[in-house]
Amino acid sequence: MNARIAENLFVDLRDTVRPFGDDLLKLAPYSVDKVPYALDSDNSITVLYYRQDLFDKYKVPEAVETWEELLEHGERLAKDHKTSIGMVSTGDNGAIVNGFNQFLLQRGGGFFNASGELTLDSPEALEVLEFMTQGVRSGALLALPDPYGAACAAALKTGRLAATAMPNWYNAYGLQANVPDQKGVGGCAPCPASRAAATSAPPWAAPASPC
Repeated sequence: MNARIAENLFVDLRDTVRPFGDDLLKLAPYSVDKVPYALDSDNSITVLYYRQDLFDKYKVPEAVETWEELLEHGERLAKDHKTSIGMVSTGDNGAIVNGFNQFLLQRGGGFFNASGELTLDSPEALEVLEFMTQGVRSGALLALPDPYGAACAAALKTGRLAATAMPNWYNAYGLQANVPDQKGVGGCAPCPASRAAATSAPPWAAPASPC
């Protein structure tokens, strides 16, 4: 954006952001000549929300290092207790894309490469699809229309869904809104890594803490 357009149309936010120092993760996309003119409404930090009571009851460790290990526990829970440890959206196009993209970004993939070419056939994308397919087939991942509607709320309330990877705002808009009676029995932790990837939890994952 031309600097004169920015300074004439938008408010200079330098005084607003200065107290936060380096705690603000993304300013560059909204800055011109290092002057910030906008802010993200949320950092959308993705974590693994889980039912501590169900993990204890079904002997699922809190510190699971890889998604593949979590799927193994999920397959056992699905077979023995009809409980899943994650979800895959199947109805809402936005939720479908966002769910897939969370796993894809963690593996170092993306929808486009640096040249702007579509990369949905990348090894990382195919690995994510295989992971999601395997999870749904085994019952470890529960197929739901979306993470917000009545079907998901019912799965959370009945214990059919014991964990799910969602951004930090899901605590308020998904969990507190749908299962307020479960306050105090839940937790959140960094997302596991992919066994095929050399990375640990994604850079947007928060430290483990009660939710």
